[in-house]
Amino acid sequence: MIVQRSVYSQKNGSSGQGGSHTDDAALLPNATPGLESINRYWDPIIANPSAKLMPGEYYLTCTGEQLVTTLMSTVAIHLRDARLSIDGMIHFSLPPAFARVSCRQSGLEYGRAAMDTLVHGMIRLGAYRRNIQASIVGGASLWSCCDVGAMTSKFSEEYLGEQGIDIIN
Repeated sequence: MIVQRSVYSQKNGSSGQGGSHTDDAALLPNATPGLESINRYWDPIIANPSAKLMPGEYYLTCTGEQLVTTLMSTVAIHLRDARLSIDGMIHFSLPPAFARVSCRQSGLEYGRAAMDTLVHGMIRLGAYRRNIQASIVGGASLWSCCDVGAMTSKFSEEYLGEQGIDIIN
């Protein structure tokens, strides 16, 4: 599940945005190996560990961590194998230059590499492709010159379709 919040509660001096308060850090499960650099924190509002993704980041978990990001023209893809409780999210955008014909190939390679990383990471954690469902959020139109958000969303839908992954939103 993807949660967007711009205001976090204050608890024991922790902002809820990864301000590593010692008591909060003890509540976190171990990070997924190789993804220890992701901003993880205890969210007192939902009383659950959370991982906040910035553009270009992804995270995988099988410990029930809440996956959080803030979106505008970028897109977040959330994948879930509900049978095994494995979740993954990536926050990305095709490059704005993607709108120009000469840049489309590199943009597709960038998007495909990002999505491949997420899908293959889920499978490495034990997810079965046939059980994975996806949600796509974000993709706002912010510029009149090109609609990067819509292009990224469309690319994501096509990629997931090619992979046989159901989109549930």
